[in-house]
Amino acid sequence: MRVHDITRQNDYQMVVYEYCEVGDLSQYLAKKKEEKEKLDEHEVFELFTQVVLGLDYMHYKRVINKNLRTEHVYLKKRENG
Repeated sequence: MRVHDITRQNDYQMVVYEYCEVGDLSQYLAKKKEEKEKLDEHEVFELFTQVVLGLDYMHYKRVINKNLRTEHVYLKKRENG
């Protein structure tokens, strides 16, 4: 996910990211539940792996996330399908 802009205003920092058309992980899971679809093992592993790799990268950059939850994990369509 690309960052387009970062600005500071008073005590707030605002980050403008590229649009993530799938929404967040919370929305994705709610939609699956509503449609009575289950995530298969491969999809769960893929999502988990991507979250862990993202956290690893953040920690490498010496950034921590004190508020990690599904609403803060944004999803994009796969570029290869």
